[in-house]
Amino acid sequence: MPGCPLYCKANKGYPGFNRADDMKIQSVQRALDIISLFSKSRPHYKLTGIARSLNLSVSTAHGLVSTLEQNGFLRQDPRTREYRLGAKIYEQGCHFAAGLNINLHAARPAQDLARRNNLTARVGIWDSNSVIITLFAFPQGTANSAHNFGPRLLPYCTAIGKAILAFMDRKACLSYLEGETLVRHTKYTLTTIEDILADLEKTHERGYAVNRAEWSLGRSGIAAPIRGPGDEIEGAVSLPGNTDDILGENIRRLANDLLHTASEISESLGFLPA
Repeated sequence: MPGCPLYCKANKGYPGFNRADDMKIQSVQRALDIISLFSKSRPHYKLTGIARSLNLSVSTAHGLVSTLEQNGFLRQDPRTREYRLGAKIYEQGCHFAAGLNINLHAARPAQDLARRNNLTARVGIWDSNSVIITLFAFPQGTANSAHNFGPRLLPYCTAIGKAILAFMDRKACLSYLEGETLVRHTKYTLTTIEDILADLEKTHERGYAVNRAEWSLGRSGIAAPIRGPGDEIEGAVSLPGNTDDILGENIRRLANDLLHTASEISESLGFLPA
């Protein structure tokens, strides 16, 4: 943004900016790119693989990787010489989840919801065109945000994602759908914008979203939006589980309990119902 040091490349007149600053910013970006390479499907890389993936020289990649390793963001397996994410990433993730305002207000209601229905309850927020789970609440035990968070979920084919999409600004919803590659994960996945919008309209009418085995066969879920001050959508709370358990004869009772829980969390966050 204008006035920010990161903007100074486009604003050559920014005072105090020089080539050394530009190189530092580039190094930070490259380090972030390295961390972002790692995923559930690709949890480890050798140094040459990192360099090749980011079009870096091996010597440049080695310097960046060594710095990340020294600071705990990467670790190397001494046997295979492959790099993985380090414990520092997990630690920072715990701090992120534990400090989220929505988690602080949702922990007890979500735990009560899980216990009443003998199901796992989840809370998630919208981030970078996906939904990341920030809190799990188990039937036995306590709601846990510090040690159980993630993964990222596709909004258009999950209940927790559709609960947010249906109540967000329509232009933002359309922008997301038009930019998303709508992949068919099961025979029940909706893969046209028209079908998804129709489903979101039904979600808006009844107040909660339904995932009918659209992401994984045999697994379904229901979710309701969580609102904050000014009727802003802060996230959603969901009850995922086996399709028979969620969409069977108990769905009306589960949905009512879910809506009550979402309302309780929303009011705790400062939402004032009409």
